[in-house]
Amino acid sequence: MIKEADPNKNNAKLKAIYNWMRRAKLPAQIIEIPKTAGVVKSNMNANIRNLTDLDVAWLGYHFFKKYMGLYVDTIFNFNEWNESRDFFLKLSAENAFRVVEVELNFMYDVLFTKLPVVYGKSGAICRIFSLVAVCIAIILFAFISKTKFWDTDVMITYALLFGALVMDTTALLMLLFSDWTIISFQKMLDRALHNSLKIKIIRVFLRCRTERKFQTETSTPQVTKSLRWSETIPSYNLIYCCLHPRPRLQGKIFDTLGLTNYLDSIVYVKSNSFSPDLKEFVFQELKSKALYAKDLPRAKEISSGRVDWVLKAEGWDNHLLGYVSDVDFDQSIILWHMATEICYNSEL
Repeated sequence: MIKEADPNKNNAKLKAIYNWMRRAKLPAQIIEIPKTAGVVKSNMNANIRNLTDLDVAWLGYHFFKKYMGLYVDTIFNFNEWNESRDFFLKLSAENAFRVVEVELNFMYDVLFTKLPVVYGKSGAICRIFSLVAVCIAIILFAFISKTKFWDTDVMITYALLFGALVMDTTALLMLLFSDWTIISFQKMLDRALHNSLKIKIIRVFLRCRTERKFQTETSTPQVTKSLRWSETIPSYNLIYCCLHPRPRLQGKIFDTLGLTNYLDSIVYVKSNSFSPDLKEFVFQELKSKALYAKDLPRAKEISSGRVDWVLKAEGWDNHLLGYVSDVDFDQSIILWHMATEICYNSEL
């Protein structure tokens, strides 16, 4: 996750060393070397108003590779920060969420799956060896004499062998048709041949794999929904949980069986659809903060802010700001969760 050393990413450490040398009365001078213009990827210059699925996949991978160092607290320079900021400010809410979806999928694969290992040489060899071994086992078992075995044992053995074959084949197909494979193929293709047959096949495959159309009850036209995630947001109602507690004896039984968290997720958690209007609202809020954060002090002000940002924007800071700044962060979350729930239900 740690990329090659970049002097611009160590500005804080460089400044500390510079101040220490100045206090020690040692000769020290900081010389700023102008950054040379690098090669810009063709997808970064794509039509941002009409991003294709291939553009979205490449852009998601581009920002994933650039910012995966954040997992290990790597410091980034302002050039990288400005690149991401300027790019997303030009996007629509729909395209911005599409790019972030791909980026988060890559993050999940790296942090919680074995895909980075599987895509190596050893992983590919193990995957092929596993599939070949299962096929050989099926062939050998089919030709050996089974007169000494019970028919039930033979059927179970065949079921297990063919089950292993189906699982290995499915895993191999999922691996071949994953975003990682798409990115690998795209690197090998000539980027100038954007209308080539291979590019068109990849685009059709991406469209079929990442989108589905469904009919809603309230709208006549079909709505396109992403297959990369459920497009739902789970919500937890603390007030309802406190007013409708589980009986004590029942709670003890569920605690003993380890089912409390699972049942709570069913009873007290509700999945709400992440509608396009909500996407637009969230994106516009983030966009307004990004437009305000033109320098580091303003960015720190926004990142360290709580509800006070909304209160100041709405002109309510004189009455309610104390309930945010004078309490702990966890208490502030619970307080404003309850206030939001009460205000929301009072307006229904």
